[in-house]
Amino acid sequence: MTVSTAPADVAPNRGITGFRRIDPFPVNNSRARDATYAIAVLAVAMLGFDRRILIDGVTTGTIVVIALAPVWLGTLREFRFARQLLALALVAVAFGALLTALQSDRGFSLTWAINSAGLFLTSMGGIGLLLWVRTFLPLYVIGAVFGGAVLLGNLQGVPGSVNPWKHEIAIPLAIAALAWADRKPGIRLSVFGLVVLALVSAAADFRSMFGFCMLAVVVLVWQNRTRSGERKPSKLATVALLGVALVALYSAASSLLLGGYLGEETQTRTLEQVENGGNLLVGGRVEWAATLALAEVSPGGFGLGTTLNGADIAAANAGMVAVGSTPNDTFRENYMFGGHIKLHSIGADMWVAFGIMGLALAVTLAGLLVYNLLDALGNRAATGLLSLMTIISVWSLAFEPTFSNLAYVMFTVAIGLPVVTSARLRHAVRATEMMPGQQAAVSSETLQ
Repeated sequence: MTVSTAPADVAPNRGITGFRRIDPFPVNNSRARDATYAIAVLAVAMLGFDRRILIDGVTTGTIVVIALAPVWLGTLREFRFARQLLALALVAVAFGALLTALQSDRGFSLTWAINSAGLFLTSMGGIGLLLWVRTFLPLYVIGAVFGGAVLLGNLQGVPGSVNPWKHEIAIPLAIAALAWADRKPGIRLSVFGLVVLALVSAAADFRSMFGFCMLAVVVLVWQNRTRSGERKPSKLATVALLGVALVALYSAASSLLLGGYLGEETQTRTLEQVENGGNLLVGGRVEWAATLALAEVSPGGFGLGTTLNGADIAAANAGMVAVGSTPNDTFRENYMFGGHIKLHSIGADMWVAFGIMGLALAVTLAGLLVYNLLDALGNRAATGLLSLMTIISVWSLAFEPTFSNLAYVMFTVAIGLPVVTSARLRHAVRATEMMPGQQAAVSSETLQ
């Protein structure tokens, strides 16, 4: 049995939670160790690739989450909030099925229900799978493999994409690159990578990514402004700083975009969105107007697989037109309501499918994402990867499509959840390898 003297998520990549790396194999059982490491890497790759296999609702990620469930389920107790999160997810699915059964004047799509439930359960189970992998693989390996696998799967859509950098390449490349950069101590390499990503994104009309990267740079620089021996900043002060930085960055980015400093095409599109909605958020995300209109129609949600009736669609369209959307936009209507309900927001989609329990889960996920980052910042252990992906994931919960972005939320929650205690898992593993007479001594050992 070997136990590293450094936390798996702290060294060599400065870590996130202070979780101590554990080698769960005797030193003379290298075959078992190597086989398990290979399985873990393959599992992360399949989860990231996540492409459909044969039938609706079943992907490579679904297969590996189910196959390794006996392994990762036991790991949940070692991570704070993990069991509660998975329990809430199961309750949400059950509540969504109940909502569907109560619908009498709306349609139902079995295919949509299966695909939605499959994606959701795979993502929630994927959190548990990644937590298990975290117990013995360093974070830079997990991030590089996951990001590379997502990128590989996305490359299939590049030929027909209107903006490959924005829709297929930028985020998975950022995951892989920043994870690898975080192997080294210090923030210089991560900051350099974030600045490069920001500049490329600005040139490629991925305006939000430009803002995300620059905000992540602010977070890293602020975290490293003081020496390690000084008093840690409070979470409240950190939240206040992030809020001020976000407002300042939004103002600066708006000025750059509207002033044409990031390209004429970007300036034109930004002007159109501001004219339509009054600001970038409303003008660029008119789907939220549809969400609010549907909330007035059915505040409790609609149910898993439910489709809207004519009156529902009319109310949603009226809400979007009120904030500047083109009337009778058949393309938008088909994308959002063509045999399904897609509101261009993970949180809104959860509310639609799972009702108030889905909304509660979305708020819980957002809270966990922010808590994890604040916890890491408080310990001066936030990495470029965690900082950027937390910002992206919180944004995605509010403003991005579920099917292409829920995996990022899953990944970010998994790499950030703090550990209940590193000692408990270490002791349990060591106890299985000791003679009965030695096990009593283990209980008295503690880790700082």
